[in-house]
Amino acid sequence: MSAFKREVEDVLFELRSSITAVISSLAKGAESATALTEFLKIDKTLAWKLFNFFETEDVFLSTQYIPGYKSFNTFLKQSAKKKASSEHITRARDAMVYFYELIERYAGDRSSFDLLVLGLSVEGSKKAYSEQKKACFQAQRFLTGASASVEFITNIILPDGGDSTEIVGLKGFVNMIKYRKGPITLYRAPLAGNPDDTLTDEMIKRKPLDIRNEQSSIIIPYLHDYCTCDTVNPGKDRIFLTMEDICSDSAAGSDRTLNMVTSERVTFNGAKYDSTSTIRLSASVTMPVELLLMDVFISKDEHRGLPDISVYSDLLFCNAETKLHWMRMDIERMPFDEKVMHIGRGAYCSQLPGVPWYSNMIIDVFHRIGLDENEFDVFRVRIEHPYLPSEVTLTWSGTS
Repeated sequence: MSAFKREVEDVLFELRSSITAVISSLAKGAESATALTEFLKIDKTLAWKLFNFFETEDVFLSTQYIPGYKSFNTFLKQSAKKKASSEHITRARDAMVYFYELIERYAGDRSSFDLLVLGLSVEGSKKAYSEQKKACFQAQRFLTGASASVEFITNIILPDGGDSTEIVGLKGFVNMIKYRKGPITLYRAPLAGNPDDTLTDEMIKRKPLDIRNEQSSIIIPYLHDYCTCDTVNPGKDRIFLTMEDICSDSAAGSDRTLNMVTSERVTFNGAKYDSTSTIRLSASVTMPVELLLMDVFISKDEHRGLPDISVYSDLLFCNAETKLHWMRMDIERMPFDEKVMHIGRGAYCSQLPGVPWYSNMIIDVFHRIGLDENEFDVFRVRIEHPYLPSEVTLTWSGTS
């Protein structure tokens, strides 16, 4: 148990016990919030909070019911008038003073402190988890000046690659909005090689799935049929694409729906893939989005189970000259509640609410690569208001 948790628990237990003692010492006992309201002539909301505070079994969850300092003093003052024990009143007042000392020491204000304590509760942390991720999304949307309703990252692992591994990757943003200029990168061309030089230009081949992209000059592998933004190519001297490139100022704040999808076929030569291979797929999140969707299509003949999932903070990873990018550490791992689901087989089971063209796009992609989508199992994870910046990793361990 952390020192913070232990100290908070001790204070809450003392405050709860002392309040109960004050009420019990009244000449006329108060068995309910209504009876306490009538007897002490106090606000019914104050009485309701007091009873909820000491009747809620989870002491950390009960913190939300502790009344404010002024209201609490009103309760003690009225209790004194009704001849409650002065010893218990002093004890309760001291406990409340100590409670506010904790607020000042750890958080600075009551709402921030309540949130920290809520995180100590199993039940409360689940609710706080969703609410605070949404709050982070709203803050990041303001700070970056852009957002999207959905980001999807879809990978199709091709079977029978011989001595190589082939993956078709798609990345899309749906309903992008640019509020003002901001540092949002939508696509970054992968760099050849890695820090220990085990990957080279000869080993990794990338080819745009859309034949309308000129192989000689393509930097951004757009899947044009599903883009409603300007499909500009910033040129060979710049290997990344930003919101500023595809969204002009005239489009900012308009009713125009901006979608962007990229897709490419990546071949890892010399890396044989079969049903015993370990699969590790990662996705970096850099845009504030309401929903992040990761879909993975794997041949049904491989009989893969559910993968392990990890989410890492990219705020901690900043040294590109080390192997940390390839071997993330536990210190970077973020708390995470979402689960990977096996949602079925084929493109139609992968329908995405709010993106009616998604499953048709998947069918189109399988048609382009000459495979039957109904022969593939679909694994999906949905993350509302994902951490930013972060990396989501799915890992299927190989079998011997």
